[in-house]
Amino acid sequence: MNSDFTFYLSRYSFEILASLPYFAGVSLFGLFLILRRSSLFGVVLSQSAQLSFLIGAALHFQTHSGAFDLINRTSSRNLSVELFHLDLYVLPISVLFLLPFLYLSRKSLKNAESTLLVLFVILAGSMPLVHKILGGNDSTLLKVYFSEILYTPPDMFLFYLPHIFLSCVLLFIFYPGILLSGYDPIQARLSGYSVSRYNYLYYFLTLIILSSSIKVLGIYVSIAAMLAPAMAALSFTRSMRSTIILTISFSLFLAIGGFATAFIFDNYPAEPIIILVITLGSFIVRFTVISISKFKNIQSRLG
Repeated sequence: MNSDFTFYLSRYSFEILASLPYFAGVSLFGLFLILRRSSLFGVVLSQSAQLSFLIGAALHFQTHSGAFDLINRTSSRNLSVELFHLDLYVLPISVLFLLPFLYLSRKSLKNAESTLLVLFVILAGSMPLVHKILGGNDSTLLKVYFSEILYTPPDMFLFYLPHIFLSCVLLFIFYPGILLSGYDPIQARLSGYSVSRYNYLYYFLTLIILSSSIKVLGIYVSIAAMLAPAMAALSFTRSMRSTIILTISFSLFLAIGGFATAFIFDNYPAEPIIILVITLGSFIVRFTVISISKFKNIQSRLG
């Protein structure tokens, strides 16, 4: 068992290290989603990004015969060129899908959550249909949901790293406006920030980082990493700086723990194990902190 674990660790060390920026970046944006009380926005947006990827791949397939090889994670000598051409189709489609979210972000709709749930059902339900119409098969569709991180070509990791880095840099550059526009719009206006513009910027950056992470991590791993570590980190402190550090730390720690657990139970697929470790680990941390806090409050009252 120990020799197998060591072998897997050395064999997939690049994939593990290269995936960590994706885990850190998507969890950082997930923290802002939770602070905005817009977690459902993120889930639906990730589904729309995945549908955009499928449609873009089909259009790309018309002129580049290796489009579905990208979904199947087949290595290619010109993978970076193929990915660049693919994004020329995917990004405009993704922006079109973003428009309903921008509309909802401007409106205080009474049934906003219900509307988002309906959008999620529509997008999720249309994925298999669209994929079938576009010429995909069931095995390819499964690889859309579970990306097989450990078998992702190195060029794909490296190609989307600048997307992750640039999105995070812009988030920190425009941090005050983005934070206030989502968390306290009134204070944002008083401080001279345009709420709508910063909302547009934030959701556009979220779309970029989700589109990139989904292609590398898969949709379910991305959603788990987006929400669970931030939820756990918010149980510890109210300081924004420490919450950001904890969110990224939890995301990295749990991701590495997920890979390690997958290597131990090597007869099972890695992605579901990584999802379980990230989500259950976050819930355990959150439950433990809340329980300790309640116990201390009871003690202080009794004392």
